[in-house]
Amino acid sequence: MFKGGDAMSILLIIALIGIALFTYITEKKIYNLLTVFCCLWLIITIISIIRPYNMYPTSEEAYMTILIGTLGFFVGFYFRKRKKIVIKKRTQTENAVTYIPRKNVITILACFCAVYGCVKLIAVLRLVGQGYLFSNVRELFSAGDAIIIHGTVDNVLNVFVYGSGTTVLAVLLVASIFKSYMSKVDVFFSIIAIATYAIISGGRYIFISLIVDAIYLMIISKKTKQAIEMIKRNISATSQYLLYFSGCMPLMSHWIDVINRNNYCTFGITSIHGFIHALSLITRLIGIQPGALYNMSSYLIDTEFQSFVYVAQDRAMNTFTSIFTYLYLDAGEIGVFIGMLVYGYWC
Repeated sequence: MFKGGDAMSILLIIALIGIALFTYITEKKIYNLLTVFCCLWLIITIISIIRPYNMYPTSEEAYMTILIGTLGFFVGFYFRKRKKIVIKKRTQTENAVTYIPRKNVITILACFCAVYGCVKLIAVLRLVGQGYLFSNVRELFSAGDAIIIHGTVDNVLNVFVYGSGTTVLAVLLVASIFKSYMSKVDVFFSIIAIATYAIISGGRYIFISLIVDAIYLMIISKKTKQAIEMIKRNISATSQYLLYFSGCMPLMSHWIDVINRNNYCTFGITSIHGFIHALSLITRLIGIQPGALYNMSSYLIDTEFQSFVYVAQDRAMNTFTSIFTYLYLDAGEIGVFIGMLVYGYWC
């Protein structure tokens, strides 16, 4: 289906290993973000070369795109390191920074997300009971269709509170393993919120992110032995997730080819699509539309890129086409480099 890029994949592996080691030596912490970034894509690249479960080959263009993006992230990361930016924080002592979570806010957020999630889950199950395919219901929910999202207020709650709030709760849930940020009530409602969101959206990404977050925090907190054991347990229990984890590579190959064939270019709008979407919920109330480029970006993200593409003979995937693909959609290789430079600086 795709042409393999053996030489480019080897070049990418060399670059990822070199940057990871260089950053580890200069930062003196193996869990620094650039080393973690390189190790993540090193693993994904190696899996894409091994091609478990008869996964389709990755194109040379996809490997090149990742290489360009990695170099951009590298430049942004070290450019930021040279800048001395001081952020004032409330401290207990000269060297100890204190973060105090607002537990009442966490409780309110957890309760709301759990209740809202249950209400939407009931609506989804009702539609499935009426004969709708679950995949179609998922698309309706993602698009904010009136059959599930009832009006502007409901849409605002879904976007600003439920979706983003559940993500925050997931992070706090993992952090609470190491330091108590949440009460038992918060934990209970957070689990309900996360479970309903995963079912309604039809995605397993949030569960994978929980595992990765837990492992990362174990390493930071010097509990490396427990982290290694957790990695072993999850790899042995869910080896099929190798394809789920690295399927973005042939998927990226497919969509880069589609972008090139159709000369798609959104000139940066896709990268800030989330911000424009949030603002458009308000501006549309007064008759101001976001514009043609935004509409094109929305169509590609919410419709075309949602289409399932076979990444192996018996496995199709959608959506998880990586940050690089969306930056490529914005402005090709230049968009990938500049976008990852900004991302590296911000991280």
